[in-house]
Amino acid sequence: MAALAPAASLERIPAGLWRQAAILVVGGFLSRLTTSIVNIGLAPMGEGFGATLDTMQWVATGYLLALAASIPVSAWAARRIGPTRLWFASLILFILVSVACALSATAGQLIAARVLLGLCGGLLVPVGQMLLGMAAGPGRMGRLMGTMGIVVVLAPAIGSTVGSALLAWQGWQWLFWINLPLGLAALLAGWRWLPRAQAGEADSLDILGLILLTLGLPLMTWGVFAIAQAGGFGAAMADGALLLGLLLVAGFGLRARRMAAPLIRIRLLRERIFGPAGLILFCGGFTVYGAQIALPLYYLLVRHETVFMTGLLILPQDLGIALAMPLSGRLADRFGGGRLVLAGTVLTVLGTVSLAFLEAHTSYLWLSAVLAVRGFGMVLAAMPAMTVALASLPRERVPDGVPLLNILDRTGASIGAALAVALFGLFLPPGPPFPSGALAAFDATHGILALVAALPLLPALALLRAERRG
Repeated sequence: MAALAPAASLERIPAGLWRQAAILVVGGFLSRLTTSIVNIGLAPMGEGFGATLDTMQWVATGYLLALAASIPVSAWAARRIGPTRLWFASLILFILVSVACALSATAGQLIAARVLLGLCGGLLVPVGQMLLGMAAGPGRMGRLMGTMGIVVVLAPAIGSTVGSALLAWQGWQWLFWINLPLGLAALLAGWRWLPRAQAGEADSLDILGLILLTLGLPLMTWGVFAIAQAGGFGAAMADGALLLGLLLVAGFGLRARRMAAPLIRIRLLRERIFGPAGLILFCGGFTVYGAQIALPLYYLLVRHETVFMTGLLILPQDLGIALAMPLSGRLADRFGGGRLVLAGTVLTVLGTVSLAFLEAHTSYLWLSAVLAVRGFGMVLAAMPAMTVALASLPRERVPDGVPLLNILDRTGASIGAALAVALFGLFLPPGPPFPSGALAAFDATHGILALVAALPLLPALALLRAERRG
């Protein structure tokens, strides 16, 4: 394991490295922007194709499933053809498939194209992180990752706004045409300035391991959602899905431990810095995405705000996230991650607990302050964890660490989002969603989310101890 010690003074980042980071950011931005930009256009797309909204939901869902499915193969593919070539190939295919999406003549064509787009987009973020992590080194990792994170995290937040403008201006096809100028600009700049990281040695692709993981994680997530929605165990299909998902993931873990070159090197979780940091990211993904699903319900069902106004009222949390991104990276480079994760976890818990005691007429000014603090805390807990995890690895092992961290984050996010929706529905009284019942369900859901938000405290303490040992 590479030694990791907080820097006494910040190591200077040359302009060329900032330029590389800016290029890689565009790829991550496109991958995340198209996650949310299409949501506003599902109804117009359905009207144009003569398809129901239930059918058109697969335009969004198919992309998300494909996005997650491509992450496990990113490390193997990076070793096989080289991370730089993989990034270029993913971006070129992303541009071409975006054209196919815009030219789709039926709902089926669009859904199929979106699945392909997700497979390409799912590689852009982890491969970009690999290239940046390999170029940055431990003393500069936090600031570069933090800067990249601002754009990538805010992309879904601005997607609905950008999508609304494009729909009003031209039509739903421009939700995909917008990828062309941005993608081509990144492609040309990358060809000019990105370093050519060479391919390494790669064994044959572990097909069985890929099947176990890509089937196990969705089944496990759906099982959690269905059990929470049913109010507990007892439904055969839900219980069976969770059990089968757990068995498949456990089977992948046992297989990966025995293999010399597994699809995902889960043995990294035994490292005394990487392991706690990975657990923190899992819990962080749960908390962040669970809140994103549950938070709008308060404004929509309790305060009866419009969708547009709800987006504006949630903006303070996004501003807290944007403020914390570069600051957390800079502080992680200087002081290490353990203390920052502890502070961020405390702020996140305080913000989440405050949401568990909202009333029907809580001041929007107070609520905005709570959301800003909560957003700041969530990033202060998660971003340093990823930074110190990658900085603790030798340069050649960074491509193995990135997909594992992304899988932990996405798995936590999927379970958090599913559980938040299920809990809200479970606590919601039967009948129409009256404001009083919706408020009680919202408060109860956030009470449970506050307990989950406190889970990173133990791995944060372990991380702090590991950093102090050097």
